[in-house]
Amino acid sequence: MLRALEIFEEKKGGVKSEKVAGKNWVRWIHPKADSTAITHCTKCVALEDCWLLLRKCPKPPLHTRCDCELEFIDDPIAGITASGNCAIEKFEKYIFHPSILKNLGKKKLFGEWGYDIMDSKYLKSEFEKQAVARYVSGEYELGV
Repeated sequence: MLRALEIFEEKKGGVKSEKVAGKNWVRWIHPKADSTAITHCTKCVALEDCWLLLRKCPKPPLHTRCDCELEFIDDPIAGITASGNCAIEKFEKYIFHPSILKNLGKKKLFGEWGYDIMDSKYLKSEFEKQAVARYVSGEYELGV
């Protein structure tokens, strides 16, 4: 495993060594809370164990005492090494819930497309499938 700064310096300088050849994805590693950990940045904690395209990965260190590391990983494969999770409640207890008034526009839109609460499991599965496909193709924006 290489320190994050070493990886970015190699990429920035246009040097492609054996350590990074052919690897486009990294896993963010944030040290676990233990007796040696002094502070925990909320951004670092949020990135813990995330798989990111190197070109979209934030450049560490994110703060003065940042000791996060990046580990090169194989490209994620949709449905095999990469998966999505969309809560069924998004549909059953929000979009299609009869007493929630703030979602009437969404409920109407899904209804116009021919969906109702009985389609919640299908919609959950479809949302997950599409999200993973976009993610592994690099079509994502990091929100931290």
